[in-house]
Amino acid sequence: MKKYFWLLFIISFLANAIEPVQLFIVQRSKNKNEVRYELRVDENCMPLGKEPVHGYWQDLEKGLNVRTEMEGLDFLAYGITYQKINGDTVKFKVKAIKDREYSVKSFKKNDSCFAEATTRIGGKNAVLKKAYIFSVEKFIKIKVKYINLEGFLPDGTIVQERINY
Repeated sequence: MKKYFWLLFIISFLANAIEPVQLFIVQRSKNKNEVRYELRVDENCMPLGKEPVHGYWQDLEKGLNVRTEMEGLDFLAYGITYQKINGDTVKFKVKAIKDREYSVKSFKKNDSCFAEATTRIGGKNAVLKKAYIFSVEKFIKIKVKYINLEGFLPDGTIVQERINY
C-alpha cells in the first residue's frame, strides 16, 4: 500500500510541476563548468515544494546539455543553506556566497513563469544574474580570493561588486 501511495505522490508532483525558472549562475576560475540555480514552480508559477530553489552543475566541459545533480563536497560548497517560503516569495542563502541572502519572487506573464533572485549588489537591491568565484588551489586546499557579483537594477542599469577575501 505504501508503494502505491508514493507512486501516486510522485505522479501528482510531476503533474503539477512545470519547467523550472532559471535564476542565476555561478562561474568559477577552476574550469568552465557552472552552477545554475533555478526555481521549481507549479502551473500557477508559485514555488513548488518545501525546497523550491535548486542548484545543479551544468557540465560545459562534457557538453552544452550535460547536467549533473550536486552531491557530496559539491553540495557542501555550492548547496542551499536554508529556504523560507512565504506565498510567491522564497528567501534563501547559498553556501558559496554565504554573506548574502536572496529573495526570489515568482510571477506569471503571458502564460509563462518568471522569477528573479534579488540581493544587495554594490549596496543596492538588484537582480543577481551571475557570480564569478576566483580561487587558487594549494595541494588539497582551495582558497577563494574574490567573488564578483553582477546583476541589474529595476531601471536596467548593470551593477557589479567585488567581494575580496
